[in-house]
Amino acid sequence: MKSGLIQATAMLAAGLGVVLLAGFATPAGAQAAPRPAPVLKDVTMGMADAPVKIVEYASVTCAACETFHTTILPRLKARYILTGEANFVLRDHPTPPAPVSFAGFQLARCAGADGYYPVIDDLFKRQTELLDAARNGSAQRIVMEIGAAHGLSSRDVEACIKDENVRGYVQKELDQSPDMTSMPVVFVNGRKLDTFTYETVAAAVDQAAREGAAAAEPPAPTAGREEPPLDVTTPLPPLEPPTDAPAPGHGAP
Repeated sequence: MKSGLIQATAMLAAGLGVVLLAGFATPAGAQAAPRPAPVLKDVTMGMADAPVKIVEYASVTCAACETFHTTILPRLKARYILTGEANFVLRDHPTPPAPVSFAGFQLARCAGADGYYPVIDDLFKRQTELLDAARNGSAQRIVMEIGAAHGLSSRDVEACIKDENVRGYVQKELDQSPDMTSMPVVFVNGRKLDTFTYETVAAAVDQAAREGAAAAEPPAPTAGREEPPLDVTTPLPPLEPPTDAPAPGHGAP
């Protein structure tokens, strides 16, 4: 299931230059303006050292993923992430239409670490509009508008979509993802959840926090150290006189 999805997604993504970039045109002789350095690693929402880690595999073109991000994640963020009890990581998992989902994740990564989740938020908020535009070949307009809202010029967006390093990172995220038959997939401290409602994720976070607290708890102190009882059956050795004491019969006159 996974290999088939990856192959199909990769084949569809190969049309990026034709499908998505059709509306991009950099004037001849013009130089692209500098853009933020792409972030090619996990982007953590919340405190990096939080005791509980929530990891989600999702796609910006997945309807159920949009539901999670617009209705469930904000509640988890308010209750656990902003309080330092948990952090959150989204792993890129593009799904068809691959040119759109790949471009969305690439755009988010080209916005840098600080811009990654704000771009993801906008992609989910405009998901229906983006998918409708993709059907008539005008998805590039939505992508450019989202990029512009986060400080990326049309040249920045074009350079980002064509950047093989950024696209390669998103492809690697897809290749290394766990097997899944539906999306999104949520893990809490490495434990895969069967469902992704707020209640099930919150319960898993609470359980992981309890388990972590129990593991970190020091052993309970003993009531007090008791000395072993004296063994009165063993005779004490004879006392030896001090070495500087006078020998018997040779005392002072």
